[in-house]
Amino acid sequence: MLFRSLACDSLIVRVGLSFRNMLFVGDGIGPESLNALRQAIRAARAAGARMSVLDVVADLQTDDEELRSHAATLGAKLIEERETTLRRLVDEAGGGPDVKVVAGKGIDEIVRAVRVEGFDLVAKSSILGRLSHMIWGALDLKLLRACPAPVWLIRDDHAETVARVVVAVDATGESGFALRILRMAADFATRMGAALHVVTVAVTDQWLYPGLGGDANRSTVRRDFVDRFHALLDEVPMDLTDVILEGMPAECILDY
Repeated sequence: MLFRSLACDSLIVRVGLSFRNMLFVGDGIGPESLNALRQAIRAARAAGARMSVLDVVADLQTDDEELRSHAATLGAKLIEERETTLRRLVDEAGGGPDVKVVAGKGIDEIVRAVRVEGFDLVAKSSILGRLSHMIWGALDLKLLRACPAPVWLIRDDHAETVARVVVAVDATGESGFALRILRMAADFATRMGAALHVVTVAVTDQWLYPGLGGDANRSTVRRDFVDRFHALLDEVPMDLTDVILEGMPAECILDY
């Protein structure tokens, strides 16, 4: 599983305080994702957290007056059928979470729900497990970039027991954001009895970062990068595996 966070300025996480309000993104899941749903439900119960399931279907609104009533009827039918399917899956996975289906654009509706409902963790069955170990789905990537809360991507082809948690942090970014997501992952791993791996990626591509300059400057930049990373880890009092990779972040994290 992977934790990643961007722009979570409204999230407050302390050591010993886990998430309290989790959202599981349906994203068209079916029986193949029951394992991921079970893991999310188990984690919510372990943390004593509220959990909701949200899915988004296409918005069939139209400007054509002759088609408007038909579109509204069909849209309502799509929502009803999807809610029925999700409730059945939730029951099969152990029950508990509320289920809601809305019409709109996936990422927009998810971000809106996170902000309005105050979700402090967003979980999702990753396409990573459904198609290939080298592919993330389009919504996965959008969530990693735009979600205002930490994102937990769950491999639904893995064992139901959480054995290893990977948290990806940017050692050169805003340290407050990185520390918040790191503390949440550490607390999560502790509650689940899992090993914690903390990964950061040193970008070495001079085409992307021309300021890296020559070998001497790159060496200085790397030392600063390593120092920042280790200073961040010192704030989390637990045994963990720390990993510094080099290359393009998305590729390196997936390979790891």
